[in-house]
Amino acid sequence: MRSSSRVGITSAGCGTAGAGAIGATLVIASGGIDLSVGSVTALSSVVAAVLLRDGSSPLVALLGGLATGAV
Repeated sequence: MRSSSRVGITSAGCGTAGAGAIGATLVIASGGIDLSVGSVTALSSVVAAVLLRDGSSPLVALLGGLATGAV
């Protein structure tokens, strides 16, 4: 595997964790400490994964995961 491929894969994995970390930072900084951020992230990920597994398009899976997280 080429070095540039490894960097891309690592960056993609870090992007997901980074997005959750930024969201948690904003919640904590605003004074509304909410410990359920990890649970919502996990549930949204599972919903998106199930939609992809069942044959939905990536766009539908993305929107499903976002909708789950927004509720």
